[in-house]
Formats: sequence, structure tokens, C-alpha cells
Amino acid sequence: MQSQTMLKQLGDLLAEARNTYYKLQNAQTKVSMIRQKQAQYHTTILLQKLKMSDHLDKIFSQNSQILQAIQEQKYSQHQQNNKATKYPPKPFSQNEPFRNDLTPKATVSAQPPRYKQVVPIQYV
Repeated sequence: MQSQTMLKQLGDLLAEARNTYYKLQNAQTKVSMIRQKQAQYHTTILLQKLKMSDHLDKIFSQNSQILQAIQEQKYSQHQQNNKATKYPPKPFSQNEPFRNDLTPKATVSAQPPRYKQVVPIQYV
């Protein structure tokens, strides 16, 4: 009688261990599925960020091309307006922003001339 109860308890423990094993397997499967979905989600987000950065790069390059065309147009208008000026404007440079004032400034020396000009007096 005692051996039958022990066998029954052993069978119950075995069934419980089997159920626990199956639950653990199901949980591991769910965890791996969740990790796979997370990886797919992160990959999707990275792809979207790359697409957005490419899109922004295109927009910025278009904007810079438009700004350069505007600057060149302003320069050509300025050049046409000032054809008869004494000093021609500097050529357009991409490194230098467009300036309305392209004529060179007069340089002023900080020191006065050494000798004053002597004007001879003429007697009439």
C-alpha cells in the first residue's frame, strides 16, 4: 500500500515536472519571438531614419543649389548695374558670402606724410 502511494506521488511529481518543462519551453519560445520582433522593429526604425536622413540631405543640397543660383543672379545683376565703375567687382567665390559692396575700400594710412609740400612764392 505504501509503495502504491509512493508510486502515485512519484507519478504526480513527474507530471508536474513535465508540465513545468512545457511551460518553460513555451516561455522560451515567446521570449525568442519577442526578441525577434524587437530586432525587426529596431531594424525598421533604423531604415526609416536612414531614409529620412537621405531625404534631408537631398533637401539641403537643393536649398544650397537654390541659394547659390540666387547669389550668382544677384552678382550678375550687380555686375550689369556697375559696368562703368572704375573698380570691377571681385569674381564670385563659393567660400565667400555675397556682399552688396564689392568695390574695394580706400586705404587710409595711419601716419602723416614725412615732409610737407613746399609751394614757392611768386612775386609779381
